[in-house]
Amino acid sequence: MGCWAACLYNKLNRHKEAIDELKNTFNKDFWWAPKLLTEDPDLEPLNDKQEFKELISKCKKLRDERQSNAKPILKVLSPDKKKNRNYPLLIILHGRNGNIKEFSKYWTSSYLRDNYLLAFFQSSQVFGMKSYCWDDVELAKKEVKEQYNNLVQNYEVDTNNVIIAGDNDYYYKNVKKLYKGMNELDYPIKLITEKGMGHYLCYVFCNEGIRVIVAKDLPTLTGR
Repeated sequence: MGCWAACLYNKLNRHKEAIDELKNTFNKDFWWAPKLLTEDPDLEPLNDKQEFKELISKCKKLRDERQSNAKPILKVLSPDKKKNRNYPLLIILHGRNGNIKEFSKYWTSSYLRDNYLLAFFQSSQVFGMKSYCWDDVELAKKEVKEQYNNLVQNYEVDTNNVIIAGDNDYYYKNVKKLYKGMNELDYPIKLITEKGMGHYLCYVFCNEGIRVIVAKDLPTLTGR
């Protein structure tokens, strides 16, 4: 919305129309993550233009206002057909520029609802108008640890069968480091990736019933 059209105008060297498109969209009560505007190579020709700088400043102000009241969110879906046992836990982290509402849509198949306790974590770090990120790694680790502890205390969780899933984006390199380190410590961890699948990796998981034990003793890993 707006931003894509502006990128196309820039490709055609129609920079004034690109600025006008962004301004018109902003005036309709829509704004973007400041980093998306400053880091998009298709918008680079606008970086020196005062109107573009002013638009970024306005977006930053709106982002900061929303950040002042932002809190981490936990959404839990218990198995539809409850059985007298602890359930494997599937923790799902949205990607950068994502949120629970949009990302959770891909993870609610009948297979998952029947066999897993689903926990959707939303970061408190505001990225854009309706999106969040995990850019502050230390804060992200703190929030994930707190939410996990909350789950273990309040739900029937099989702590020997915990899966953490999410987007292949900002954390992928860190996940590979974790994978290597966990194996060196003799923890039974597996890393499964599906090149080119993007958000739709969850469909592979749901349809094929992939079973993964991420950590044998996750409470120990999180310092409990």
